[in-house]
Amino acid sequence: MQAWLRSFDASLAWTYKPLESVTIEPSVSVFNVLNLANFDGSNQHLSGILDGLSGSVNGFGGHSGDRLGLGTGVFALGAPRAIEFGLKVTF
Repeated sequence: MQAWLRSFDASLAWTYKPLESVTIEPSVSVFNVLNLANFDGSNQHLSGILDGLSGSVNGFGGHSGDRLGLGTGVFALGAPRAIEFGLKVTF
C-alpha cells in the first residue's frame, strides 16, 4: 500500500525591464514548504514474510528507512524542504 504524497510548494517571481528589449526575471521557489514527511517512495510491495519489519504484512514503525530523501537531487518529489533560486534574462 502506497502512502499519500504530501507536499506544499510556493513560487515567487517578479519582472524588471531595465531596457525596452531586455527583461530580467528573478524568482524563488520553495518545495515542500511545510516539510511534511513522506514515506514508502521506493514503490516496494509488501512481502509475504511475517518478520515484523517495515515492508512486511505485520510490520509496524521503522518508517525511517522508507522516508524519501533528496538523493541525487534529480528527482526529489516528496523530499524534505528545498529552495531554488532562479534568474531568467530575455533579450
